[in-house]
Amino acid sequence: MRIERIELPTITGMQTVNCFVIIDHGVTLVDAGEATHDSRSALLNQLKDLGLTLQDIDEILITHAHVDHIGGAGRIAQEANARIRLSNKVLPWTKNLKSTWDDRGAVIAHTLETYLSKEFFGFASAMYQDMKNKMFEIWDEIPQELIDVFDIYDEHIEIQGQRWKMFYAPGHSATQNCFLLESTGQMLSADMILKVTPTPVIEVAEHDTGVREKSILRMMQSYDKFRKIPMDVVYPGHFECLNNAHQIIDDQVARIQRRKEQTLEILRSGKTKLIDVFNLLYKGRIDLPAFNMLIGYIDLLESEGAIRLVQNNEEGSLRIFTV
Repeated sequence: MRIERIELPTITGMQTVNCFVIIDHGVTLVDAGEATHDSRSALLNQLKDLGLTLQDIDEILITHAHVDHIGGAGRIAQEANARIRLSNKVLPWTKNLKSTWDDRGAVIAHTLETYLSKEFFGFASAMYQDMKNKMFEIWDEIPQELIDVFDIYDEHIEIQGQRWKMFYAPGHSATQNCFLLESTGQMLSADMILKVTPTPVIEVAEHDTGVREKSILRMMQSYDKFRKIPMDVVYPGHFECLNNAHQIIDDQVARIQRRKEQTLEILRSGKTKLIDVFNLLYKGRIDLPAFNMLIGYIDLLESEGAIRLVQNNEEGSLRIFTV
């Protein structure tokens, strides 16, 4: 069995995204990039370098329902006459992308409205709307007849005749699975283990579509789980392959704790508005991942009882006070 990395361009801030080709009795493509001309050309060229064509792909395995990993799967599967394997949590994103995104979008809008004053709410909302519009342009519809669904909590999955252990890994995405070949210590880690800290995105809670999931709490639980998993080589969703996964996890958990403490110190200095904390913590940087991270630090502090949140009805935004 061989696992080969294919690096594709993406319009997201990550610049590139990885697919992996597992070659054994047949060919499995792990994730599929975006539905863009540049992504497709890069995929075809790198398959050719491996002595393969699209038609050699038997199946596409989707790790999670983010556009840079699933957007191009529909067209690839149709041209390759390949099956698409994905979890029951990814499935809704293939059945009705608009309504599933609308549920998430409502939670995003409520979060922005809750934490930001009217002045900054409009600006942040426009950024999210722009992201949404771009996403729809590069996310192909997936024919339902090509899909094979597995349960996200299943313990094992067979890939090219090998039995891989499955791990549900929420935090960056509530739809995320990772896959470990225990006999070799090879881990397909999706966006759970990267050389940079994954972003705990704003999304709906698992059992209530009207409530925001506190994603960073789930991500910290996933980190605790992955610390205990024997891994030799990690095949991540972005950047180069890794052979020091446990050190990376420890470093990223430590960094999150440091940034959480920095957030607390800013709050203790008398800043009570999220936007003021944001400007001091990120020093003028304006982007959505940074906002998501700060919401995560606030969630951690609230879960630890270090802060309390008070709605300011006059300004329309939360005030954050230390306890």
